[in-house]
Amino acid sequence: HQFISMKYKNESIKSEILETKLKALESELNPHFLFNALNSISELIYIDKKKAEQSVINVSKFLRNAIYTESLISCENELEMVKTYVNIENTRFEDKIKLFISSNNACLKKYVPKFSIQLLVENAIKHGYRGVDLNVFIEIKQDRIEVSNDGKVSESVNYGTGLKNLDKRLQLLEIGSLDYEIEDKMKFIIRLKNENTDS
Repeated sequence: HQFISMKYKNESIKSEILETKLKALESELNPHFLFNALNSISELIYIDKKKAEQSVINVSKFLRNAIYTESLISCENELEMVKTYVNIENTRFEDKIKLFISSNNACLKKYVPKFSIQLLVENAIKHGYRGVDLNVFIEIKQDRIEVSNDGKVSESVNYGTGLKNLDKRLQLLEIGSLDYEIEDKMKFIIRLKNENTDS
């Protein structure tokens, strides 16, 4: 009985430590786009009140998900958050960010860390945007999630805080790992473990 009790306590401590690490990593995610969004909204209030109101709703929805959503969510729910994020960003980029999503129903049930795909889309906008329409492509496959864009192509990639944190979260949650490819497009890849589904 004592052995089982001790084992349970150890597992509980491990779980709490993991949760603490994940929350610490989540709290470091880049908040700058929110400041940019709020500045854009303040300008919109005098130009287009209805659009400003919708933008405030989108920011509220995004923040609610940031605070209350679990560390692991389905791709389906993550994509809803991505769409909200792009709507917020398009307040600033004047609807020049175009999002294209390709997946099947089975792949949408796979689980990923909260804001993982969003962070890759954010990265695509930050480094890919060059003043004209930017097309961002999300492909969810059986063993991977690919986020690419037709904007600027970097010669090399250095992981900043956001990408480092995402890679750590993928490993801590035992979901997969982060990778990238540089060809005619800049592409980031979340390589998924096969058992990563809700079944």
